[in-house]
Amino acid sequence: IGDEEKLMAKFLKAYENQTIDQFLTQDPFGNEKPVHFDPLTDHNECRTYIYNCIDKYAPELPRNKIFELSFTKFLYRRIRFFTGFHFCLNMTTEHLGSTAMKQMIYEAKNLTQISFLSNDYPRIYLVYDPAFSLHILHNDWNAVSEKLKALFRYEDPSKRPEYGNKNYFITCLSWLMDIPYTLFERIMIEANFILTENFTYKLFHVHERKLTKLALIIEGETGVGKTFLLKFYSLLLNANVANSKLEDNPAPKILERTSRWLLTHIIRGMRENEPNLLNLFLQKIQPERLGFENIGEDDPMNRRLLSEIEKSLLSSNYKHDILQYIWATFIGIAHENANDVAKKLLVELHEFVISFLSEYP
Repeated sequence: IGDEEKLMAKFLKAYENQTIDQFLTQDPFGNEKPVHFDPLTDHNECRTYIYNCIDKYAPELPRNKIFELSFTKFLYRRIRFFTGFHFCLNMTTEHLGSTAMKQMIYEAKNLTQISFLSNDYPRIYLVYDPAFSLHILHNDWNAVSEKLKALFRYEDPSKRPEYGNKNYFITCLSWLMDIPYTLFERIMIEANFILTENFTYKLFHVHERKLTKLALIIEGETGVGKTFLLKFYSLLLNANVANSKLEDNPAPKILERTSRWLLTHIIRGMRENEPNLLNLFLQKIQPERLGFENIGEDDPMNRRLLSEIEKSLLSSNYKHDILQYIWATFIGIAHENANDVAKKLLVELHEFVISFLSEYP
């Protein structure tokens, strides 16, 4: 029994003894007391509440370690909602705890045994942003239970004015994955991806598996979109790294940040300001060293090569030796043909390295 199981057991106990629907209170002096439950430390007691939950609410699940682990992982991720401000500082929403917990258990059970072989799969899920504020993913507001509707004041979020001209499925997924709506939409358009209802729920499930670090096997006939789904998902995962400012993320992701610097300053920057140097670079670079076979013969203008390099840098596919090769090739060409450009790039490289190192303590 670890910290995850202890947290689950604490709130499952509150759910079972019907004390989970508490409000934030104030003492006579006006001091606020957020909703709080005492931790459980007895391992046997923790196991009892977890196994009782499975027996009572998910008796159809096979009793083996794989299903039990999946159920607890999915439920733990959701129960973390009860540690956030949305729940602990609640003063107005009645039955927030019991309604949310009931839905969470339902979701954990369904996610554990989800199947897209038929069209009969659950379509109502609570969606959480990184701070565990509540949102709801659905395809039919009339199918949402009255108690769940009450959490949203009986107002369908998809009909709110701020979502009026937006794709609600994109809204929910961008909320879940912490990606700006406009960025999600742009990636979708660039990838020629059509976000159907079915793909929305598949992306939702794949991301839930990632967040809970659970293994996933995707099966299906050839041509149903398995590979394309995962390629699009990878673009979404890389979205914030590839499109945010470098200083927004101080984590030492050296390869990712160097790839982005080469993409913006060498490839895109030179395409706008020094197209002749970029053409010389593309003529000299060896496609096979970048992992591209037979790309030169049918690509006399190097457009395909340029596109592949951009995609690889954007996805941070290159290791350090390839990044060094790209830089060395371009700076060599700049020295030979435009020494002023070479000096400018060396200054920019120096500033990039200094800005990176300055973030270390």
